[in-house]
Amino acid sequence: MDKSIELAALIRCLGDTDDPMNQLVRFHSLTELYLDALISRSQSASSDMPRNGFVSYSRKLKVVEKNVLISPFLCESLKALTAIRNELSHNPFAYVSDETLNNIVRPFPERVRRVRNALPDEKLSPRQMAMVVFIELTTYLWGKDEHAEMFANYSV
Repeated sequence: MDKSIELAALIRCLGDTDDPMNQLVRFHSLTELYLDALISRSQSASSDMPRNGFVSYSRKLKVVEKNVLISPFLCESLKALTAIRNELSHNPFAYVSDETLNNIVRPFPERVRRVRNALPDEKLSPRQMAMVVFIELTTYLWGKDEHAEMFANYSV
């Protein structure tokens, strides 16, 4: 994926709606593209994938986790995001507590601190949480934290 396309995709994904839960569901779909990219770059992970048919997000995450393509902390975050996405997909009127939302970013206290310093809100919005996870994912894909500065200046 081209880095400018990634950033544009995230901004479009998160900006098309004012509904924070819809933003998280959309962001979950975007993270699946990253899992696909990570798997395709790893021979061992690619060999763990079924050759035909539908492959679920959960299966992709298990392959990424098994092959240690991302940190256990990021896997934990994506699992929390997936749990919320599944709840919202099966019950559109579901209530998602702040505590449940915070599970998405709990694995990244330093990153959250930096985002909060740049965007001093009382608590992180789902959009800001998605940015924290996005920065972590792009760091694994591209090998450095190049989007952090850009996001510090992006108003959310």
